[in-house]
Amino acid sequence: MLDSAGVLLVVGSSLAIFSGLRFVSQAARENKPVAIVNQGETRGDGVAAVRIEGRLGDVLPSLVQALEQ
Repeated sequence: MLDSAGVLLVVGSSLAIFSGLRFVSQAARENKPVAIVNQGETRGDGVAAVRIEGRLGDVLPSLVQALEQ
């Protein structure tokens, strides 16, 4: 799926486990933007093009509403 994606959105993960972080690493190697929504730091913050700090229940409805416009 990542091969055909234009961007990677990480939602609610610290990326402490390599199985998740490997997707972020691959996207970064392929120059695909990485967006992270999480409460607290993640291991992918250093390569994220967009980093939103907050609770998913607060952030995601606003994000969906903004994308629908």
